[in-house]
Amino acid sequence: MDKECVCGGTGPCQCPTPKVEQVNNMPGHRNPPPPPEKEQVNHPQHYGGEDNLYEAIKVIDAWDLGFSLGNTVKYISRAGKKGKDKEREDLRKALWYLQHHIETLEK
Repeated sequence: MDKECVCGGTGPCQCPTPKVEQVNNMPGHRNPPPPPEKEQVNHPQHYGGEDNLYEAIKVIDAWDLGFSLGNTVKYISRAGKKGKDKEREDLRKALWYLQHHIETLEK
């Protein structure tokens, strides 16, 4: 840059390259808007979403499944929807809750 700068140089600017945070705060710089956050609490998509008649919580409540069976249905319904790497984990969780419910019935 052949203009006066804060480094006081007389030729090309000798200032160090600014950090991203510095550039983002420069006057006239436009920061892109942050990406929209995925809903993780109220009706998240991995459970079916609010508009889905068969959203996990709606089915669990309608069928009065209770804690263990409700969690079994929840984990089965979301298996693979939070990433293929989590699918087996969700199915193992469903199996754990189902086994827990069976053991409770056998007592």
